[in-house]
Amino acid sequence: MANIVVFGLVFFLLENQHLIIAEYREEEVARFQASMFVTIVAAFITEFFRGQSQNELAQVSIEKNHQANTDPLTKIPNRRFLINSYLPLLQQNEESLFPVAVIATDIDFFKRVNDQYGHVVGDDVICHVVKVIKSNLRNGDVIARVGGEEFMILLPNTEYDSAVSIGQKLNRVLHYSPFVLDEQDINITISLGVTLANRPDELSKAASDADKLLYQAKSNGRNRVESKLES
Repeated sequence: MANIVVFGLVFFLLENQHLIIAEYREEEVARFQASMFVTIVAAFITEFFRGQSQNELAQVSIEKNHQANTDPLTKIPNRRFLINSYLPLLQQNEESLFPVAVIATDIDFFKRVNDQYGHVVGDDVICHVVKVIKSNLRNGDVIARVGGEEFMILLPNTEYDSAVSIGQKLNRVLHYSPFVLDEQDINITISLGVTLANRPDELSKAASDADKLLYQAKSNGRNRVESKLES
């Protein structure tokens, strides 16, 4: 825009030479105007394609960032997303998002599914579990795949009792939502460990405790929710 203003002023002075102490022949003025016009057009074309290139690079960067933070199988966030994006977001919004419930969960006897039906069916089972869990979470809740059949669920602005109730609901819903393969029901259950972080500096310990509670649930028979660590 600044170039257009400058070029416009030059053209105006060339057409009104009585305003400047100089005289140019008509052919000189015509050549100058033609060269200036070509310069403006070339500059516009160059700037246009430079902008297009920058937009494409930005889009590629966004897409790569999305891929890096998304589990390719289930299309839900992965561990990288939790560490690099979501946990910092929670820490920056302590007043509005805490307390945060942390639920660690995985699929019971998943190796049996892979051994009996194959890894393709195993992948379908993982997607089935994710679909059921997501359909029973609130819009602001996050489920991330942090391992093969392991997931971390974060429930912002959730009290302890509510978190335990949600964990029990997820356990119950999965228990009564079998995976269907060739008109055959394959019963899928999950174990869960539920804990709470009241402040940002408690998130790391809450995640660790949730993992311990998950393995406690598995040790106590699976297909259950544990929310208190055994001494």
